Amino acid sequence: MHKFLIVSFFIFFSALNGVSQSSKQAGKFFNKGQYQEALDQYLLLDSNLLEDNDNFRIGACFYIANHNQVKGIKYLEDYTVESDSVITVAYFYLGSLYHKNYQFDKSIETLNGFLSKLETELSNRNIDEETYFNFKTEAENIISYCNYGKSMMVSPRNVLVENLGENINSKYQEYAPAISLDEKELIFTTRRPEGNISAISDDGDYYENIYSSELLKGSLSEISKNKSEAGFFNLKTEFEYSIPEKLPEIINGENHNASIQISNDGNKLYFYRDSDVWTAQKTDSTWDEPIKLADFSTDFFEPSVYITLDEKTMYITSEKEGGFGKMDIYVSKIDSNGNWSEMKNLGPKINTQDDEDISYVSPDNNIIYFSSKGHSSMGGYDIFKSIKKNGEWSAPINMGSPVNTPYNDAFFIMTPKYNRGYYSSERPEGLGGMDLYRLTFADERNPLAELAGLVLQGDSLVPAKSKIEMKEVETSISSVQNSKEQTGEYLLLVEHGKTYEMYVETEGFAPYKKTFVVPEQLEYYQLYQEIHHVYLRDSEGNIIGQEIITHNAFNDIDNALSSNDTLKQLYSKENYSKFVRDSSNSSVERFVDVKFYITEDSLVSLLSKDEKLKFIFPKYAEISFLYKNDEEFRYALNSYVQGKKIDIDYLRHKSILLNEINTQEELSSSIGGLEFSNEKPIVILFDYNQFAVDSLSKRELDLVYNIMVKYPQIKFLIKGYTDSKGSKNYNELLSTRRAMKVYNYMLKKGVDRSRLKYKGFGASNPIAPNVNIDNTDNPEGRALNRRVEFEMFD
Repeated sequence: MHKFLIVSFFIFFSALNGVSQSSKQAGKFFNKGQYQEALDQYLLLDSNLLEDNDNFRIGACFYIANHNQVKGIKYLEDYTVESDSVITVAYFYLGSLYHKNYQFDKSIETLNGFLSKLETELSNRNIDEETYFNFKTEAENIISYCNYGKSMMVSPRNVLVENLGENINSKYQEYAPAISLDEKELIFTTRRPEGNISAISDDGDYYENIYSSELLKGSLSEISKNKSEAGFFNLKTEFEYSIPEKLPEIINGENHNASIQISNDGNKLYFYRDSDVWTAQKTDSTWDEPIKLADFSTDFFEPSVYITLDEKTMYITSEKEGGFGKMDIYVSKIDSNGNWSEMKNLGPKINTQDDEDISYVSPDNNIIYFSSKGHSSMGGYDIFKSIKKNGEWSAPINMGSPVNTPYNDAFFIMTPKYNRGYYSSERPEGLGGMDLYRLTFADERNPLAELAGLVLQGDSLVPAKSKIEMKEVETSISSVQNSKEQTGEYLLLVEHGKTYEMYVETEGFAPYKKTFVVPEQLEYYQLYQEIHHVYLRDSEGNIIGQEIITHNAFNDIDNALSSNDTLKQLYSKENYSKFVRDSSNSSVERFVDVKFYITEDSLVSLLSKDEKLKFIFPKYAEISFLYKNDEEFRYALNSYVQGKKIDIDYLRHKSILLNEINTQEELSSSIGGLEFSNEKPIVILFDYNQFAVDSLSKRELDLVYNIMVKYPQIKFLIKGYTDSKGSKNYNELLSTRRAMKVYNYMLKKGVDRSRLKYKGFGASNPIAPNVNIDNTDNPEGRALNRRVEFEMFD
């Protein structure tokens, strides 16, 4: 409700006299602006005792304060027909409610009559020019909404709209849904009083809090293969959510807290707090301390962001100055150092003089969905989409009816698979305020395939903790997923008929890269894959290489496995594990990649000396020798052992360890003067959990300072790192402190600020393994990872 309409209401209402005795109590509430309380009292009265003025007041109360606004139409119709002296504002309320009730022609007719009467009110000086302008603007907007609505109702979208039910929705506000990748967890925002009965915001409503619920029944994995008459999967199945639980206080602070998005791996929550965006990481079902996204946050209101699936682009809603309206949508991209670029406005094709709010970005990054009060809205916020063509965003397309209504429709998201979406709407069939709904489209987009599988390692094939990246070759768009440490399972989404490059990093093994094609498929289906990591040993048991076997069950799965009714039965992990490991199955593709950690000459020598040692690989196996490939070799350090210790000589070759440099001449020789490059970064090591620059470290840093004095062209990014012990948030903080201490020391020595930057990277980018292959601690490796690196920049 616009504030000016409520204030101006009293200007019009001053012409209304007379209050029946029976409605005296209701009138007191009404005159105090307590419209819901007044309505409650009016509805207790005998309808036969209501006077014309009572009908007006009841209609006004429905318009101003009640979720079921259209119930006020009857009372306003009675008032405008039966009253001898109708106040002008009644026609505005009635025309507005006709619009809410999809009676678009009646709304246009009534509001045009209101505008004519409004001119008379201004001429007679019954209202001031500001009131006239405000009402005129709003009436003309509603007439525009009606005209758009009429065209949308002619060709409604083929989509099911389902309320998420009483376990999720209430008479209070529920909005901003966030869905996990497997769609089993729903996180949303609500303004209900549970747990914070006295916490009332300045706007008179309860503070926002974030809740979580689990899908108990009706999983999207349990889908009948029968088509519905509408032409899409029969997804209108019974579903049930658990009773929502409020997220802990570490997420829900004292003021407003609102959900935004769940990361691709399901372990990071993006949420809004105190006008900024924060992230919280979940470790073993426990939320870590939230971190503010300070890289782009400004002093302006920024309620929403959306991070693309590859986590390289961020769309931001902001009220920052210089936009086209009050709230505009901006974009920011991440650079190689993990910093977000300055926000760039998406321009007037997307942003209008009204409000826009980002909602969702398609997995291929080529479609953005957003809510807007401008463009061709049917009323309030509508959902729009824009398609990127040749690097430019298209004119926004209204998502149509029944997705959009004359009420506010916002916070739209889609699941990465299927034609399924979720959003919030004020549509009157809800339980109150904004409710959460799920949408099932017939034709919004082509569904994605689900790539599920296992990463296993060792002779016993135990679960492995791995990072799997899938990059679509044509567009270079990638998605990343970490396998579950306890089970080795992972889940990725890929497009049908596309070529992908898969990159697998498993600690203790050299990375594995393979290109393959995802087959075309008319319907949704699930692909299955297993990746096995096995060490190659000599006769004495020493590790000399690795063999990685990938099993892809991509071909004609329906015929390969016995027919079942549901995808859940058909594509169970147990069925597939037996299926892919049966070498007689022609439906399973197998790729074998062999990497030796020794030179080819060493392998030939070893085989010639040991007749019992044999390695038999299939003809299609790819064989390489990592000793010649430094970049990949460092990932296999766990396996390159001498007496179970890391080959430190290799690391000395790859970097300049200040802890082992004694003189300026040695450092100058190692750097090579102005020919120094980032291929051999300067490294200083730290003790466990320490970030102070001690006297020994100062001596080492003085050597770097002298080099910077000698070569004033050199600029350094000081990069802090930790080992893998400790939480992600703590390690990021510790690494930043290490880098900052070195940075501050160099400034005190006299280095100009323009020649230095610093940033902490936590436990990322280890130069040595933190644990051995049997998961025992590797103190030598961890010691090398507790470091600060000097990296040149232009």
